[in-house]
Amino acid sequence: MTLLVAVGNPLRGDDGVAHRVLELLPEAQQVLQMSRHQLTPEMAEDVAAASEVYFIDADAAATEAAIEPLAPAAGTAYAPAHIFAPSRLVALAIDLYGWKGRAFLCRTPAVDFSPGMRLSALAEAGARAAAALLNRRIFEKN
Repeated sequence: MTLLVAVGNPLRGDDGVAHRVLELLPEAQQVLQMSRHQLTPEMAEDVAAASEVYFIDADAAATEAAIEPLAPAAGTAYAPAHIFAPSRLVALAIDLYGWKGRAFLCRTPAVDFSPGMRLSALAEAGARAAAALLNRRIFEKN
């Protein structure tokens, strides 16, 4: 199974762009889509159940949508923190469940994080580009 995790707050403008990416993707068996405001340690079990996981997130430093391999965080993966990074979640899935899957980060350009549900033109274009990248990798690979 492939797990797609959209991360971000859709009430903060472009921070919700990952959720838009999921809207643009088809539903399919063997592909689980999750929308979350933030990652939590409890999600390690969901990661461990997948052979591949893609974390989709807004990135103010990105100029275009991109997918890159994600390595597990070094050190203690479950130290308390306000923000639980994808690399920490991957490390936790490995530590707790012996996960041996592959993880990726899909970065989507974002510039406007002000209150509201509207995406900037850059984020909307990035969402469409990210959806196309994911579609080619996941849904058209067979």
